[in-house]
Amino acid sequence: QWSEVRAHWFILFIRLISISSIVSFLQGSQITIVPIYRFFCGMRGGCMPIEKKRLIQVMETEQNVALMPGGVSEMMWCIPRSKAINVSIKHKGFVRVAIQQGYDLVPVFLFHSNDHYDNPFRNFQQWTYDKTGVPVGIPWFVNRWRFPVSNRNPVRVALGKRLKVKQNQSPSSEEVDELHRLFYEEVAKIFNKYKEEFGYGDRTLTYVV
Repeated sequence: QWSEVRAHWFILFIRLISISSIVSFLQGSQITIVPIYRFFCGMRGGCMPIEKKRLIQVMETEQNVALMPGGVSEMMWCIPRSKAINVSIKHKGFVRVAIQQGYDLVPVFLFHSNDHYDNPFRNFQQWTYDKTGVPVGIPWFVNRWRFPVSNRNPVRVALGKRLKVKQNQSPSSEEVDELHRLFYEEVAKIFNKYKEEFGYGDRTLTYVV
C-alpha cells in the first residue's frame, strides 16, 4: 500500500514538473511568503506571483500561461458542495494583456475543484475581505470531517474553444469587453456541456462580480 502511494505521488510530481517546463502558472502573490511551497513551485520557474509585469515577461518569451482570472474574489465565493457554482467576472486585465501581446485564450473549467477542502474560517475571512480587501485568517484547510486532508473528489478538467486574438497594443474598452464576454460565454458552454457527465447535474453556474 505505502509503495503504491509513493509511486503515485512520484508519477504526479514528474507530470507536474513536465507541465511546468512548458506552462507558466501564475498564482496569488501569497506564494512568495510560503517557503516550502514557494521552493517547490519555483524549481522549474513554472509558478510566479500574478503580477502584470511578470505576466508580460513570460508572454514575451512565448511561453504558455495558465492563470485563474477570478482571483481571491472567486475564491471567497466558492463554497464546497454548494449547488451554486460562482465564477467571478470582475477582472478584465488578463484580457487586455492577451490582446496587447497577441495571446490566444483557452477557457478551462475544473469540475469539483472547490469541493476538495472545507475552510472553517471562511466566514471570518469573508468579513475581513469585505472590510479590507484581504482575506485575513488562518489558512486551515480540512475535509468535511475536519481532518487535515482533502475530500476524495476527483477533479475533471474540461477545455473550451480556443479564442483567436489579434494583437493590438492599444485595445479599446469595447474590444476588451467583447473578448471578455466571449471568454465567459465559452466558460458557460463548457459547464453546460459537461456538467451531467462530471456530476454537476444539480448545480448551476452563476457569474458574480
